Amino acid sequence: SDWKSSCYMIGCISAYRMTGKKSYLDFALNWANKNEWKFFVNPFGPKPYYKNADNIACAQIYLPLLNVVSQENLDEFIYKELTETLQDGRYDYWSWCDLIHMGLPVYHMFAQRYHNPEFDEKGYQLFLNSKNEQRLYDAKEHMWYRDADYLPEKKLTPSGKKIFWGRGQGWALTGLVRALEIVSKESKYYEEYRKVYCEMVEALIPWQQEEGMWRCSIIDPKQYDVPETSSTVLITYALAKGIELGLLNREKYLPCV
Repeated sequence: SDWKSSCYMIGCISAYRMTGKKSYLDFALNWANKNEWKFFVNPFGPKPYYKNADNIACAQIYLPLLNVVSQENLDEFIYKELTETLQDGRYDYWSWCDLIHMGLPVYHMFAQRYHNPEFDEKGYQLFLNSKNEQRLYDAKEHMWYRDADYLPEKKLTPSGKKIFWGRGQGWALTGLVRALEIVSKESKYYEEYRKVYCEMVEALIPWQQEEGMWRCSIIDPKQYDVPETSSTVLITYALAKGIELGLLNREKYLPCV
């Protein structure tokens, strides 16, 4: 149930929703049962482990699966663990941009399922802390630093440009658009997510290369001048989902997809 498997299984659940093929559902259920419907525990990671959003990404699969299984209390463990984060009074443990993808949708999914707005607020405050207090979001460039080690006062590309990791932009952008798919347009969170999402899209489009792909170092593409698949897939998904949700103008952005 680590983050790599969880990201794959998000795709599996989406494939089931789109096609109705039971094989996708069965595969996801077998995976959840094998994991005992628990968060991932990294014995070498920080404690408590569920504060690392990589370890809770699996809930993005568990929660939809709960709608199709009859067994009760399968969510007892993950509900207890995530509820503990509501009480700790801290918002500083999302310290790298990947966690927007891994964790932000989880908190809003919990709020929706359990009718508890405290989960909405916790996810939002974790997001704001990463963005503002930890300064991972560059408000001028409208992109995210991978973590504090990549802030411009600490590290630049060999040609002196800021380091905006391609996959990291994809992680953040997909996390935002998935959150926008969940939260109500009337919620106090929606406009902040929409604003950052749209800013990022406008910033990323000019850096799409001629063959349609992005590079590992977004604004210094010649640093590693080869097409980068993970960033491209994530950004493309986020663009397509944004068009579907009415966040982006179809005529303008569909050619980028």
